[in-house]
Amino acid sequence: MSKVEKKKGILSIDKEKNLVKVLYQHPKRPDKKKQLTVHEIKDIPEKYDGQEVIFTVLNGNRVVEIEIIKNKEKFVSKRWKTSMETAFKRDNVRIDKHTGKSPEKDGKGKHEEEYIFFLPSHLRQLMKSVYMDIGRVNKINPSLFLYKYTPGKDLDDPFSKIAGKHWERFEKAFSSNDEFHKASMGSQQILLHTIDNENWYIKKIQKKLQWRMVVGLGTNHPYEVSMRLHHIYGVPIIPGSALKGIARDMALIKIAKKEKKEVSGIEEKVQKYLAVKDQKDAFFATIKSKEFSNLTNEEKLLLAFGNQQFSGIVVFLDAIPDSAPKFKVDIMNPHVQKHL
Repeated sequence: MSKVEKKKGILSIDKEKNLVKVLYQHPKRPDKKKQLTVHEIKDIPEKYDGQEVIFTVLNGNRVVEIEIIKNKEKFVSKRWKTSMETAFKRDNVRIDKHTGKSPEKDGKGKHEEEYIFFLPSHLRQLMKSVYMDIGRVNKINPSLFLYKYTPGKDLDDPFSKIAGKHWERFEKAFSSNDEFHKASMGSQQILLHTIDNENWYIKKIQKKLQWRMVVGLGTNHPYEVSMRLHHIYGVPIIPGSALKGIARDMALIKIAKKEKKEVSGIEEKVQKYLAVKDQKDAFFATIKSKEFSNLTNEEKLLLAFGNQQFSGIVVFLDAIPDSAPKFKVDIMNPHVQKHL
């Protein structure tokens, strides 16, 4: 496979000798310049002599494209342009896609599985080189790998095997992967430290799962089944909004049991509470005077969790694993009824 690199340098044009060069920084010696002679690109105007450029190098010595940084004008080798157009026609069928071969073999030892990545060209090339290598896949952000870098197939082909193998590859690559987990824990600690400095009351809750858990099965995904991962760090989370909803529902149930009322009635009362100006003024006056004992149960619920007019004073952060998560491929069939 050809090695393609982009470098930044200075263009040098000698019209008398009909010579074009690019000068650039030596990668290991900052005090020294290196140069490459441009053989394949002709007719670069002399006015660009001394201009800063970004140039593309093939296999370490062939300059095949030069872009003037100042005005973005490009000069491309005809051989390079022709080869790129040929590759594009070979690798693309109506839509922008890349086809790669899976190492899984059939009984005759042939590569039968065909993957299609619906990605921009540079990402197609990346996924072609790393997708089957677990040691390299686990360096990719897990959420990108799961949500965006999903292979597919032509519409006429069965789809389920591709989906299952992608989930299995995700399991192998990211189970017990500590790198992304450490980053998420560090971010959470910084956030908690910042909140603590603002004199907020912090309550930490740790719970242990009894069995496997998945959150976000209905999250949009090409395979129609998904899970919720942190969009930056890629670790599984229980979103703070979900935790707030659970806590609010439990508070509603407890108040309903205590007052022997219907949950729906209390919910409706809380939602409408701040709609009346007199109630709103009285509510905030009580809060400012810190006479919390004078609040009704509905007002305490409103104070903590809020409604459509008021967000509430309790903030729920996302719940994240306290150790590197372990993933396991499983089936989801809660809709299947028991058969007699």
